[in-house]
Amino acid sequence: MKFFNGFSKIMFRLTKMVLKLTPYGVFGLIANVSAKYGLDTLLPLGSFIVTVYIACLVHLLFTYGGLVF
Repeated sequence: MKFFNGFSKIMFRLTKMVLKLTPYGVFGLIANVSAKYGLDTLLPLGSFIVTVYIACLVHLLFTYGGLVF
C-alpha cells in the first residue's frame, strides 16, 4: 500500500509539472505554425475561439439566467 501511495504522489507531482509547462509548449507550437505558414492560418482558429466564447455567453445568459429567474 505504501508503494502505491508513493507512486501516486510521484504521478501527481509529475502531472502538475507537465501542466505548468503546457502553456509554453502551446505557445511554441503556435509560434512555429505562424512562422512556417503565416499568420493567416491562425485566423480561422481565432474566429472559432470567438464563436465558442459567444456560445458560452449565450448559454450562461439563457440557461443559468432562466434557472436563477
